[in-house]
Formats: sequence, structure tokens, C-alpha cells
Amino acid sequence: MKNELRLLAIVLLIVGGGTLYLQKRNVEQLSAHAGDGASDRMERIDHSNTSQSHLDDAAAMHPVPHPQAGKEPAEIQDVYRATSARNLLALAVALPTDSFDIRQQLMRASQYCGYLSSESFVNGLAALRSGESANRVEAKRRDHKQFVTMLRGFCGDVDAGQLAAVAEHAARTSDSDPNKEALAFLGSLADADPEVLADSENQKTLMDIASKTESPEVLQRALDLAAIGGTEPLFMDFDRSLPDGIGLDRRVELRRLAAQYAVCEWTGGCGPGTLRTISSCTYFGRCMPGYSWEETLGGIYTPREVEGVRNLGRALLRKAKP
Repeated sequence: MKNELRLLAIVLLIVGGGTLYLQKRNVEQLSAHAGDGASDRMERIDHSNTSQSHLDDAAAMHPVPHPQAGKEPAEIQDVYRATSARNLLALAVALPTDSFDIRQQLMRASQYCGYLSSESFVNGLAALRSGESANRVEAKRRDHKQFVTMLRGFCGDVDAGQLAAVAEHAARTSDSDPNKEALAFLGSLADADPEVLADSENQKTLMDIASKTESPEVLQRALDLAAIGGTEPLFMDFDRSLPDGIGLDRRVELRRLAAQYAVCEWTGGCGPGTLRTISSCTYFGRCMPGYSWEETLGGIYTPREVEGVRNLGRALLRKAKP
């Protein structure tokens, strides 16, 4: 078990911890079928000449309403609620360019929209396991087709290069969030010994970071690391509420889903058509237009487990953001 936790910690460090490990696995599967063409094309982008023009184009084509026009000003949670790449680019104009959240969301969108440039991905399917039933294979093909359709709806006429260029532009600005630095420090400790995350003082530190930060990315990283450690009383109560026979791996998986649910509730960014919902649907096995992130969970989790994830997520959010 220690080796498995060490692997989870290493994955968190490699990808920055901002994306749930389950979703990361799904991205790896999809990347394998996107082929090298999409990534090669993205590497050839001349960011120096394109990033500002894409920002200007986004501002002109999709202006974000000014508060004086009777609209609420844009806020950081809006980048998670975006249901199109164009809207996401427009928000990159309206919000501070040094936002860690904007950079992360733009790069996710760039990665996923890049898949659409690969004919083998669009016409193919994430790897099938040998020996799967015909019904399961057909279900996977159906989900993949729905995923491509939903992804096209999100990306529209914006390609991965535009999104990557704007993300690169944002990455040039400094971001000195002390909460993010503290998380990186705890992540480095967990790399050496993942069991450090179960330490009561480290659990308290992670929950303190969750309560202080205004960044959804930092909030998720803090709650996710706390969920892996699992000694915060809310996690322990959750484990005790689960049916007998559910192993540790499954409990950790459900805790981490609850951490993600908390961020979904805080940002409102897991509704139908959002990037998080679209990117998760193939893993959860329910790529259905109009489904929210929570509704996609029903593909591999029982109703009782989904209810437990929902209740724990809400409890975590009440504690972090009372």
C-alpha cells in the first residue's frame, strides 16, 4: 500500500496536483490515441507573436460585460463555468493574467481541443481491454463518440494553438501565492514518504490552506492531498459510514472524488458542457449531453457511494468556506 500511495504522490507532483488522479488516467488514455501530430503541432507554435493577438481577438469577439452595464464583474470561478473555449479566452482578457487558475484551465482546454486534430483519435477509441464483452465494447464506442461531439461543442473554432498561446502569455507573469508554495513543500515531503500526508499537523495545514485560498486550483490541491492522508475527522467519519468490505484504495478514491465535488460546488464549474464534465465522462462511462459531472459518476459508482461523495464534499466545503 505504501508503494501505491508513493505513486499517487509522485503523480500529483508531476502534474501539479490540480487534476484528480482518475481524470489524469483518462487523459493519458486519450493522449495515446491522439497520436504525435497534435502535440508536435502545438510545440511548433510561435507564442511570441500569437498570444496577444489571440487575447485581442477574444476580447473583440466575446466581450465580457462591464459591471457598469448592469452585469456582475467576471470572477475566477467563471473560468470553470465556461462552456466554450471562446468564452474561456474572453475571460483570460477580463481576469488578471497572473492567475494560476486561468493558466491551468487554458492548458487543459488546449490539451483536449488538441485531440480533435487527430483523425485517428476522432475516429478511434480509447484502448479496449482484451476479453471485454460486446456490450461493453459497444458502450465504450458510444461514449467515445459522444465525448468527441461534446468536445467539438466546447472547442468550436478555437484550436489548441490559440489556447496554448494565451496560456503561455499568462505563464510569463509571476504568481507568488504562498498557499501554492506551501502545497509544493508538502508535496515534496510526500514524494519521499507519502504517509506524511496522514500526519495530523499536516492535515491541519492542508485544511488551513483550503480555508485561506481564493484559488479553486489551490483549494482542490489542498483537499486532494488531505483526502489521500485521510486522518481529518471528516474523512474518518466518511470511511466509517461506508459499507463493510470496501477496501482502502476505494475509500481513498471516493474521498478524492469528494474533494473534487467540494470544488465543483464552490465554483459551479461541473455543470453540463463544462470542461471538467466533458473530460471526465469517458472514464466514468456516462458521456451524455446535458449531464453534470456528478451525474457522470453513476457509470462506475453505486448510488450510495455517489451520495456519500456528495455529502462529504459539501461537508468539506462548509469547513473550508463557512
